[in-house]
Amino acid sequence: MLPGLVMVPALVMLRFASGNLLLNDNINVGTGTVTNSGASLKLVNPISITGNYSQTGGGLDIVATNAGSSYGYLSVSGNASVINTTITISGTGLTAGETFTIARSSISAVPFSGDHVSITGTNGLTGAITDIGDNLVVTLSGGGGGGSTNYQQTGSTAGSAGGAIGSTLDQISNSTGAAATAFQNTVLPAINALPAAQKAQAIKQLAPTQNAPSSQMSSNAATAVLGAVEQHQQTAMSGDANVTGKAAGSNTHDDALWGQMLGGGSVRGSTADVDGSRTTDFGLATGFDHRFSDNAMGGLAFSWLRGISKGSDGASGSSSNLDSYQLTAYGTYRQGAAFFDGQMGGGYNRFHQKC
Repeated sequence: MLPGLVMVPALVMLRFASGNLLLNDNINVGTGTVTNSGASLKLVNPISITGNYSQTGGGLDIVATNAGSSYGYLSVSGNASVINTTITISGTGLTAGETFTIARSSISAVPFSGDHVSITGTNGLTGAITDIGDNLVVTLSGGGGGGSTNYQQTGSTAGSAGGAIGSTLDQISNSTGAAATAFQNTVLPAINALPAAQKAQAIKQLAPTQNAPSSQMSSNAATAVLGAVEQHQQTAMSGDANVTGKAAGSNTHDDALWGQMLGGGSVRGSTADVDGSRTTDFGLATGFDHRFSDNAMGGLAFSWLRGISKGSDGASGSSSNLDSYQLTAYGTYRQGAAFFDGQMGGGYNRFHQKC
């Protein structure tokens, strides 16, 4: 925000080069020129500029209240021009046929070319730029593609993920915070310029990655190791005690070193709600155990497992990788047909995610 009335000596230029500004005070440059070469200016109230105004690039974010009856605009005492600029009109309850005089010149018609208009906060509207008298005017019309900016409704066509992010975009669109303003002037105009189908897909892609989440990958790794150790416990205690080596005439052994390969995978197809993904797991579990008696055994196992989840379709290029390291203490007690298995362990998971 520019505090107070900005006074600049005659013939001196005031330049906005970049950034996002809430312009809420009048400017006086005498017979000089206010130049905007790339900044995004947010206008909530009418702003008077004594002097000339020239804008090439950047944006003008016009906030409309009371169903468009009150809005921000530039009133220029000298010449004014608006070229290659993104003009955003944001407000709820806007209707087709409404006009917004964005820039008003007291000397000559406001030239414009290469400008783009987007409407946020009200669904189903587009905007067209015309010059009426010496003014640059945006006229709203109903229907059409690129101007629809109710992101909740647009996002819902992309499924639940797009609908959720669409609701968030609606909130950002109607916010006046500094971060929201920057987002409104950079990301939202690019989305609004897309055809309806591409806009829905873009909103869907803004949602969090649909690959297997870290909690699911961690659970899969723990389950794979738990199953491998459990299988070894059952196998080791399934036969008669202390018989290993008897067939060759050797003494039996109470200690054993074992290992087992781990692996698995899954494929999730794309639906209207979410993009698909492919998940692959592979690794190794190895352990050492001791037979304390005919009915009791205990041991310690170490395992490593890598999980890889890659997105497909709209999520293509995104991936989540997991390296899981686990140390597990285990024991088994058998009494007749009854048995008790126990495991206790800890692990370390390392993730790498690419969106």
